[in-house]
Amino acid sequence: MAEAELWQWAGNYAQLMSAFASVLALAFAFAAFIRARGIGHALDFDRGYKTHRSHIAAFWKSLRSEWKKMNPDLELDITIANAGMPPGFGANEIDMACWRKLNENCLNLEEKRILEFASKIYPRRDMQLGEVWQYSSITPENDAKCFHEARGELSWFWDIESEAVRLKHFRIHHDDAWEMLVLIAWLEIALCDWTRVHGPGKVRLFKLLQRAWPNGRSQVTAKSRGFRSVRIRLVNPVLDVLEDVFPNY
Repeated sequence: MAEAELWQWAGNYAQLMSAFASVLALAFAFAAFIRARGIGHALDFDRGYKTHRSHIAAFWKSLRSEWKKMNPDLELDITIANAGMPPGFGANEIDMACWRKLNENCLNLEEKRILEFASKIYPRRDMQLGEVWQYSSITPENDAKCFHEARGELSWFWDIESEAVRLKHFRIHHDDAWEMLVLIAWLEIALCDWTRVHGPGKVRLFKLLQRAWPNGRSQVTAKSRGFRSVRIRLVNPVLDVLEDVFPNY
């Protein structure tokens, strides 16, 4: 009798282990699928971003030239780093048309300087007719138009195409885009003074800046980034999968 019970217990144990192995295999397969999908999103983003090289060049060429005219004794990159992302974009979405009323009086010196610069690129609409780039400080007019189109393409791309990509991918592979995205955010505020469109604006772009670079541009070296990536995968692989399922949270 005891031997029969032992064999029954062994059979039940084998069934349990077989079921556990099946569940584990399914979990690993799901994790591999999610990981592959995350990598696919990142590769699609990177391929798409490469097509905007001419827009990036036009964007920086115009802005650096204008900055030197307005602020010959100041470095644009340092001012961007000191100013950072525009304040006021917290957890709750705000009406872009109301941003100045809510935040302009609270800006520090560097933030005021960047906003003033953006407002020269995109001035307020008074009684002007035509397109905003026709009244930009960027000259000649054709250069202003090229800049406006380049900024629009970059703003749209980062607002739409970044949504499915892991935040860590941006910190590691696109850390050098932080200054450009900060400027785009300030330019969005200035452009709203012209368009007078009510609404939350480029919500995904603002959230990306907050979540991927909460403390500004990273100063982590490539070596330490690689070590940290390996450490995360070894210590907490579940976190890696969750970041692929919820890339921007």
